Amino acid sequence: MTNLFAALGWTLAQLVLDPPGLAAVAAGDDAHLERCALESTRMGQRSLMSRAVLRELELDDGSTRYRVAPGVTIATMLALTNTSAAAGLDRYDPGRWDGRRLRDEARLPARECVTTFGFGPHRCPAQRFSLSAITRTVRRLARTYELDAQFASVQPMPEQIGGVARAADRCPIAYRARASSAGG
Repeated sequence: MTNLFAALGWTLAQLVLDPPGLAAVAAGDDAHLERCALESTRMGQRSLMSRAVLRELELDDGSTRYRVAPGVTIATMLALTNTSAAAGLDRYDPGRWDGRRLRDEARLPARECVTTFGFGPHRCPAQRFSLSAITRTVRRLARTYELDAQFASVQPMPEQIGGVARAADRCPIAYRARASSAGG
């Protein structure tokens, strides 16, 4: 849950940069809001993930070929694979999600190349709580206030390794009560 507030911030920041998406959330599109939360978390993710090699594999970094034996543990940086494992992952697109899975998962070299909360027995135990907290908070803000981004983009702190990144720069949001929520 240490990443909850950063993921919530990413979700809100990305959503206010997308006025039609924000309007959909304010109108009650909870499925879109959860896709925004997953996509924002994917974009902000800076975790290292350990992977056990199950069968011998060969890696080529362009200048050297490596053979890795079964039993070796390799660390991958989600900050890289979450945005480069397939074409188009470098852009924010909540539409790439179908429920809590990527729509085009088959395009990935392995489904584990892109993750928000991990897989299988190593999945974050707070996933359901975190998504609920993010969507409830952002839904209430979107329904209660007119929100206007006072920034052009949100980028992760480049030096951060681990967890969901904090934003590299401030992401101020102007707000005012919606006419329909005044007094209520």
